[in-house]
Amino acid sequence: MTSFPYARTVVLAVGAAAVLTILLNLRLHDWPAALNVATVGVFEVITLVLAVRALVRWIINRRRPDDDPPGYQKDFGLAA
Repeated sequence: MTSFPYARTVVLAVGAAAVLTILLNLRLHDWPAALNVATVGVFEVITLVLAVRALVRWIINRRRPDDDPPGYQKDFGLAA
């Protein structure tokens, strides 16, 4: 989560919104809605985290060339 600086804030905001919605539904004595939000909220947070992580990795890997430039030799630490 460190590659995207606001990822933790986004996850906390979505989680807080889900918790507030659950508490509101419990206050209104709407148990099925509260359980639905709790179940869907967990999957939403997991999906959001995985989507942001995949997007950031895709952007980073797209910018990094797969092949080395011509004439470049890798140094594996072996002295010749």
